[in-house]
Amino acid sequence: MARTMKPLTDGLQFRSFGVEPVEGNARAFKAIAATENPVMMPDWERYEMVPEVLLMSGCKMTKDRTVPLLNSHNRHDVNDVLGSATNLRTEDGQLLSEVEISEEQPNVATKVRERHIRDLSVGYRVEKKRYVPEK
Repeated sequence: MARTMKPLTDGLQFRSFGVEPVEGNARAFKAIAATENPVMMPDWERYEMVPEVLLMSGCKMTKDRTVPLLNSHNRHDVNDVLGSATNLRTEDGQLLSEVEISEEQPNVATKVRERHIRDLSVGYRVEKKRYVPEK
């Protein structure tokens, strides 16, 4: 019997990204949340690492282009919501966003601004994939 490995996150994948502070707002940051550049990711069907390319043309966003900024991708408690990623849009093969951390989370904003927290991550699900053979 073939062994099938599945991620613990029910298909949710993650990619990290950096943020840049917005001048004049201690809780706001600019971000490139994802790009079309290949990233080595686990392929749970093949049970191997493969270079994954996310095409921005296939990116589906919420109607208001806003998603919650979550603590470690947790959605179980209202306190897991640290703020919001807003103005999500694709430009030049990149997923861009503004990130604003809630006034109730000043320690998180301070840690990001002071670079103690250097990366955030975006969660996504792949709805359609195509394998491209190596040349």
